[in-house]
Amino acid sequence: MTTSKTDRRFRNRYVLRNIILIVPPLVAFLLVWLDRGNFDFTFWLAIAFFIAWIVAWIFLDAGMLRGYHCPSCGQGIRTETIPERTFGDPIRFYCPKCDIEWDTGLRESDD
Repeated sequence: MTTSKTDRRFRNRYVLRNIILIVPPLVAFLLVWLDRGNFDFTFWLAIAFFIAWIVAWIFLDAGMLRGYHCPSCGQGIRTETIPERTFGDPIRFYCPKCDIEWDTGLRESDD
């Protein structure tokens, strides 16, 4: 019988990483805000950095979910239990080796 467990460490790492990742684009946005009206090199560099960081963040975010590892045995799990999630569905991964379904504590967003 499949056991269901919650992986709180994954959710905590995910939230902490996203809090850390938001700091650089906020600094770039602040530079743009302070330099408004002056379309000089600093302005365009901050805009380019802001856009590049957000795009990279999207790929990092998706990669973290594709690179899930079972907390019990360490086996990499590439497929989610619910492949076509809708708003509010839990993000879960099943480890066939341990026969455990891991709930990441995250839910599908509405965007």
